[in-house]
Order: sequence, then structure tokens, then C-alpha cells
Amino acid sequence: MIEIKNIYYTTGKNVHGVNGWSILLAKGGMYMEKSEVEIFLIESQMIFKYVSQNVLNQIIIVELNLFCESISDYIWKIDLKINRDINSLIQLLFTRFETKDRTYVVDPAIEMIIRKTIKMNLSSLKDYFEIFKLIAFIQENMSDNLTVTDLAEFMHMSKPTLNRFCLNKINKVHQNLINDIKITLAKNLLESTDKKIYEIGEETSFFNASTFTVFFKRETGLSPKEYRQDYFCLLERA
Repeated sequence: MIEIKNIYYTTGKNVHGVNGWSILLAKGGMYMEKSEVEIFLIESQMIFKYVSQNVLNQIIIVELNLFCESISDYIWKIDLKINRDINSLIQLLFTRFETKDRTYVVDPAIEMIIRKTIKMNLSSLKDYFEIFKLIAFIQENMSDNLTVTDLAEFMHMSKPTLNRFCLNKINKVHQNLINDIKITLAKNLLESTDKKIYEIGEETSFFNASTFTVFFKRETGLSPKEYRQDYFCLLERA
């Protein structure tokens, strides 16, 4: 079962993003109105963007102990199917918030809704969690210069099976996935630290600055130095 870290309710005006993933229960329409509800997994840092782009008057955010860094380019939102019973439970939950019914024990109700929803979506979620596991493995072993063989062994798959798996789930072959995660990490370090180029190269498995620079420019069109300069120029103009 997914472990719940924190639960909070909002009307949609005050949302914040933390690292990791959350389950978001959302309701549109006016208060006390039995409008459509939805439930989905979302990368927590994408919550504000999603809420700002949709008309959601009530939201329950359930922060999870499920962490996989910087994968929003691939999977940032996973819709979850619900049946009539789960829909009714979610509607009841929002009604209790609306009426400020303090006799209703919220946390166990949310845990039950999540348990039922996860069970209903188990087969589709299994593949997503496998992708999370693969990406986390790449991130945790970035400095080891991982090979495709390493990934296939970790996932207990043949290389062709791993390739098909990645193509089906994120529309990328496994080597491109490794490269993209390296680039994402490098960009984060260029933006948020003053580390030297060769130090960032080492953290992304390149053992000299020139090799890292060639790789970064091939993938982004800019050298690491140019990327950092452009980033801070944009910040100054903002």
C-alpha cells in the first residue's frame, strides 16, 4: 500500500508543490453541488500548474512517500478510474468538508478511498511503478556510467523487452532515457549551484569537462556555460 505522508484540503487558491508524488482528489462546480469528481496521481510540483489550468473549486491533496525526481517530461499525471461506489465516497468526503462536519474522520476515509482506487487500477499502475523504479535506479547510479545491460539486469528483462517497455510507456528507447535524465540533472545543477562544469560532468558520469560539454551541446544546442549564462539572464529580466 502507498504510504501517506500528509493530507490537506483547499479550495484551489492555495496549493503548493513538494518533491515527490501526490494523489489529488478534485471537484469542480459550486459548493454543495454534486458535480463531477476525479482522482489521479500527480507529480507534486505540477499541482499548481494543473490547478491553474482547470476549474477546480475543491481539492484534497494527499502527499505520498513516493519519490522519483524530475520525470515530468515523461509521466507527470496518471488518471485513475473509479466506479460508482468510489465516486460516492469522494462526493461524501467533499460534502463533509463543505459542511465542516467534525464528526467525520477524514484520514481513514481517504485511506479507504485510495486503497479501493489503487486496487481497481492495480494492473495499469504496476507498469508505471516499474518505470518509476527504473528512473530512480538511473538517478541513484548516475555516476556509475550505467549501460543498457545494467538496466536490463536490474529490471529482469532482456534488452529488446526493456526497449519495448520504455517505448510503450514513455515513447523513448532506454539509452535516450538515460541521456535525458543526465541532461535534466545537469540543468538542475547548472541552475541551482555554482559547481564547476567538470564537477557537474562527474556527477553525470562524464569524467572530463570536454566530453560532458560535447554531450550537453549535442542534446541541448548550448554548451553548459552558455546554458547557465542564458538561465541567469532570463532570471534577471523576470
